[in-house]
Amino acid sequence: MANARDGEQHERSHHRFAGPLTEDEQQGDPERDDEQEPPQEAHSRVWRVERIGAGREAEVFALDEQRVLRRFLDDRSAEPDARIMRHARGHDLPVPEVYDVDGRDLVMERIHGVDMVTDLTRRPWRLPVHARTMAELHRRLDSVPPLDGLPEPFGSAEALMHLNLAPINVMITGAGPVLIDWTTAANGPRHVDVAMTWLLLATGHLPASAAQRALAALGRRGLLAVYLRHIDGAVCEPALPQAARWRLDHKVLTERERVNVERYLSQRDRDRRR
Repeated sequence: MANARDGEQHERSHHRFAGPLTEDEQQGDPERDDEQEPPQEAHSRVWRVERIGAGREAEVFALDEQRVLRRFLDDRSAEPDARIMRHARGHDLPVPEVYDVDGRDLVMERIHGVDMVTDLTRRPWRLPVHARTMAELHRRLDSVPPLDGLPEPFGSAEALMHLNLAPINVMITGAGPVLIDWTTAANGPRHVDVAMTWLLLATGHLPASAAQRALAALGRRGLLAVYLRHIDGAVCEPALPQAARWRLDHKVLTERERVNVERYLSQRDRDRRR
């Protein structure tokens, strides 16, 4: 299944604000030896947490049943992510609610569910439904206006772009899909964002055994085939090279992912010349 997620690969949850512990709470229960160690605090807050996931850019801690803390691994501020998510949610996108942001820490609503990749491994017969879901999320993004201050890597700032809308970033919950990981969001033409998902489905890679990779590739191709039936391919296909160049230049990719993108573009170029 597509590895487009450069974040946590786990049965995600996503967040709300948990305030600092009281002095008694910070001391803990001396009769218990299983207290969770809090992460190092960037701003002197002390949290009682459990780490539930880690990825290339951030790690996630469960604060309670309603809240999670997402902490960047580097020193970047989480404020831009908070602004983007609030903007998207304010225009009726299914996005986790943001409760607090402090330096590299973002506290948001905890989403109880699994990512689309995990759901597909458990219920592969839902592949057509999930492909339609991704196309529908793009249609909903069409109505979200650009957000002041975001980069405009593709020129025209007609709307908000997610730029990483792939199965690993769609949570499947009882209340419907939830779109997470907005770190790459920008302003730009919507058809390029739709093309980016096309590229991610065509070239994604998840670390796994050879047999698991073969099954994932099979599922990815099936997902892409159905997805393409629900988008305007004639409009989006010309944007694939543009999307690929951006991904190669601006994302931290594994060597396998980089090779997949370059190989896919070369193959499409050869096909067009025939």
